[in-house]
Amino acid sequence: MAINFFNQVDLNQNQLKQAAINNVTSDPTSGVLGELIYNTSDNSLKVCTTAYNPATNPVTDAVYTAVGAGVDTISAAEGTFVTFTNADFVDESGDVDFGSFDLSATAVSGSIDNTKYLRGDNKWAELPSSDNYQYWTFGSDNNVSGYANVDSTERVNFTGGNVISTTAITINGSPFTLQISHDNLTVTQATGTALDPGYGGTVDVVTSVTTTAQGHVDTITTTEVEWPAAESYDFKVDGDTGASAPQTIDSGETLQFNGSSSQDTAGISITAKATDILEFKLDGQLVDTASSLDEPDSDFLMVFEAGTDNKKVLVSDIHINEFGDAEGVVNMGDGTSNFQIKNMADPTDDQDAVTKSYADGLLSSALQFKGTFNAATGLITGSSPAAYLYQLTGGSFDSSKARVKVEVGDLYIVDTAGDFYANTATPLTPGDQVFGQKDAAANSSVESDWAVVQSDTDEATYAAIGIGNVNANNSGVTGYTGGNGGPSQSGTGILDVAYTTGTANLSIRNASATVTGVGKVVNSDGSISVSYASDGTATLAVSGNSNGFRVALNNTTPSTRGHSGGITSYTIDVSDSSLYGGSQAAIDIKAEVMTAAGQTVYADVTRNASNLIISFVDSSNTIANTDYEVLIVRA
Repeated sequence: MAINFFNQVDLNQNQLKQAAINNVTSDPTSGVLGELIYNTSDNSLKVCTTAYNPATNPVTDAVYTAVGAGVDTISAAEGTFVTFTNADFVDESGDVDFGSFDLSATAVSGSIDNTKYLRGDNKWAELPSSDNYQYWTFGSDNNVSGYANVDSTERVNFTGGNVISTTAITINGSPFTLQISHDNLTVTQATGTALDPGYGGTVDVVTSVTTTAQGHVDTITTTEVEWPAAESYDFKVDGDTGASAPQTIDSGETLQFNGSSSQDTAGISITAKATDILEFKLDGQLVDTASSLDEPDSDFLMVFEAGTDNKKVLVSDIHINEFGDAEGVVNMGDGTSNFQIKNMADPTDDQDAVTKSYADGLLSSALQFKGTFNAATGLITGSSPAAYLYQLTGGSFDSSKARVKVEVGDLYIVDTAGDFYANTATPLTPGDQVFGQKDAAANSSVESDWAVVQSDTDEATYAAIGIGNVNANNSGVTGYTGGNGGPSQSGTGILDVAYTTGTANLSIRNASATVTGVGKVVNSDGSISVSYASDGTATLAVSGNSNGFRVALNNTTPSTRGHSGGITSYTIDVSDSSLYGGSQAAIDIKAEVMTAAGQTVYADVTRNASNLIISFVDSSNTIANTDYEVLIVRA
């Protein structure tokens, strides 16, 4: 267990030798700024750079950053046409000098200046005196006329064509701009008169449109269309059932839509919502109420099946498990006429209902009397061929020998005394019972598979458990109180026990300077007070100046709690009457801080005239008044 320090540790510039940083396999989520860890998964030394803070929402986890992480080695090689002077960067410290990077090209002739250009062969070459390039290639996108080389000082003109024109926008300096435009198309919109031809009237309609090769409208052809002299129409309607007969609706007649021949019971309402809109909807208010569904094999329910149309289903084909979970008590009757649930499966989970057959089986298998047995050998009495609960070899249980299968509830009664499974801690006498409390396959049972019920019908002796009577008599044995006979306990024993026809006589040894026994605590010098409760409990209390005390740091006299600057401190007045009293100097008091569970911890301990001050680093002020205690001893 680690030793806990609850204040700063100042080594006063001394060395910390052979110390290992806290080894962890992953970065912890808790920590304070500057806390060090060594992550064994990535072999890195890390320091906490973001402290854990449980007060934020969400909680801020600690962040650990590797110490000294960075580039260990820089390797480089010269590239094509490039050289530099420093190619070794291994184990560099401080600033790293990369040296000078230079092109390795040389001049074709002369010196290297702004009249030279770098060719692809890594040579500085001179430009021609007349221009700064040789030529560029000009051609069309379909290569109809081939390509031409445009030499220096030559010009290429861009000219317009059908509905395309070109304009030089910028010609006096770079960048030079050429604008290519589509010619404007003139469209004349004739002003016409709104047409509302009556019966026998005419209108002009477009019959054809032609365009140019460039997609422009060229010709629009129209023709005159005359409306009929007067309207005259009729139409037929029909249903989708065999009982439907086609009906003719003549001009001027009204077509009415009904839910059925009896709209009041069809369950469909039809409403004219506008001049050209009829609304159809299901309406449960228009459906007659059935008194009951008592013919499950012939009564139907209308349902809507997902992804299909409305359908009808026999009541007998609607199953309980196809409904949702119950949200209340399910009654199987009204208390007078009640009904059964039939044909249930046996339960498998804890909350399953049980059947009558299952419950009857549990009751019948609770305890099953299997017979009697000899506890000394494990032989089941009367078994043929011989069967055993257990067998012994050399007076010990032999797990390699055959024994019967054990099922929960199997009951056997002892008819011959002996130790169960040869265990002297489990002596059995006739009338004692054992029953199976765990299932065990044949040849695999052990003592713990059984529960033992001892009848205790035998009379007790000094060495045997049984029925007896315990008396407290006047002592007849030197050095004992009570008891007069029987084998005396010797050495460090406290009790003398003797049995006569089942009666146990107990004697308790009187204590002495060398023998443990019954004694009385008295106050000899006035430094300790003794009080006794009615049950004989002796309570000792310090009545004078004892040398040692255990003081709880609980902000209760003689300790006083304070918190400031991230430090929780407890001031203990050693002159308090509950401690040393008088004018006890704190300088003469030794202190050891420990947890309430008794583990020694290390906090800062300072002293003034009559006070001990115990200080803990506690930035969040989370130390509880029940966490720590201090042992004090006067020198």
